[in-house]
Amino acid sequence: MPVRLVRRLARLDPPQVLALAFAGAIGAGTLLLSFPWATADGRGADWSTALFTAASAVCVTGLVVVDTGTYWSPAGQAVILALMQAGGLGLMTFAVAFWSLLGVRVGLRQRLLLREQFQELTVAGMVRLSRAVLVMALTIQGLGAALLAVRFVPELGPGRGLWFAVFHAVSGFNNAGFDLIGGFRSLVPYALDPLVSGTVAGLVVLGGLGFHVLQELADRIGRRRRGGAGGRVLRPRLSLHSRVVLVVTAVLLVVGTAGLAVLEWSNSRTLERVEPPARLWLAAVQSVMPRTAGFSVLPVAEWRPATRWGVIGLMLIGASPGSTGSGIKTTTFAVLLALALAALRGGQRPILMERAVPLGVALKAVTVAVATGAAWAGLVLFLLAGQRLPAFDLAFEAASALANVGLSTGVTPELTPAGRLAVVVAMYAGRVGPLTLAYAVGRTRGPRPGVGLPEEGIMVG
Repeated sequence: MPVRLVRRLARLDPPQVLALAFAGAIGAGTLLLSFPWATADGRGADWSTALFTAASAVCVTGLVVVDTGTYWSPAGQAVILALMQAGGLGLMTFAVAFWSLLGVRVGLRQRLLLREQFQELTVAGMVRLSRAVLVMALTIQGLGAALLAVRFVPELGPGRGLWFAVFHAVSGFNNAGFDLIGGFRSLVPYALDPLVSGTVAGLVVLGGLGFHVLQELADRIGRRRRGGAGGRVLRPRLSLHSRVVLVVTAVLLVVGTAGLAVLEWSNSRTLERVEPPARLWLAAVQSVMPRTAGFSVLPVAEWRPATRWGVIGLMLIGASPGSTGSGIKTTTFAVLLALALAALRGGQRPILMERAVPLGVALKAVTVAVATGAAWAGLVLFLLAGQRLPAFDLAFEAASALANVGLSTGVTPELTPAGRLAVVVAMYAGRVGPLTLAYAVGRTRGPRPGVGLPEEGIMVG
């Protein structure tokens, strides 16, 4: 039986392997978090709490049904940290690093898995990228932890302060949104502390750019320092992908900051409580978090309805491909805008930065957006049918779960077991990716549909 199982696993496609790997990680995390030593009271967590927390950590979401800082023991928190790291950086990243240490050759199948995980276009350079991911991630997290330790160690003592610094650095870079502050307050107690809120926001942005972009930036910086002598010859400028990611990220941050500032400026429960310069700072930091992070420096339950609707849009757009975040992705959003603009101009090909986007990429972008929108609507309807909670809060919760964000108006602990399970499925689908999950479940082999068939137009719009 084990031999037969191994043979079946060997025949699985990369999307199926990744989907099973994430499911396996969630199962292992659920088991570990259910042990008595994982909780502060020594009684162990019930299956619903353990499953929800493990799924939220592996899918780097941050939605919680219990307070992370008080419910879980240090050992339980360590399990959550490990699950965040594995889910954010990718399970295959650690597998390849382990194989490399053992001197095992990484074959084509493993490279295909890495390509699927990082959403790259080719298998070239996958092993190098996986190693670079670990180095970059650990370096950035280490720097973030050092900055956070400057605040936490004097306040909490060496041991607890260092643990807080490491935990929040890992959570921030992986866009996980878990915190140890206590009381479901997220970063609100440190909202006006630039060292804490600013460092976490910076980690969120870097983690959400995508490892491909970070690698290109690192290569360019390294080349500039070497002056081009004896170094690898690089392209004269960043790839189209990296340029689109950086531009869209910057635009969304600016628009998010401006929108939050305008909508919440006179809200006595959020921005109006502080002086104008501090209001801009809070709006800027908070605009970073809907990019699949889940931290908050302003109490979400006190936001105005218009602000929440705008944040739902930011959450569904999400981070960038190959990053620690989810959502439809910044590049998908850019391609959709380019496609709409091409249609308005009567053209047939979307154009981004003087480059024509392939039709296949445009169709994939539309598919991702439609699938995500349909999944969100379906989840909202399911929650409305079974939960006696405000409709808008459930719509916000559904978007946060599907986009692996973690922001909540506070209704997460009040979900029924069926509601929790639905949110777990949504977090899993959002992290694996709608297309990857669809390929894993229903991909078929055979002739491509539509090949050789006559074309005929229909009226749309």
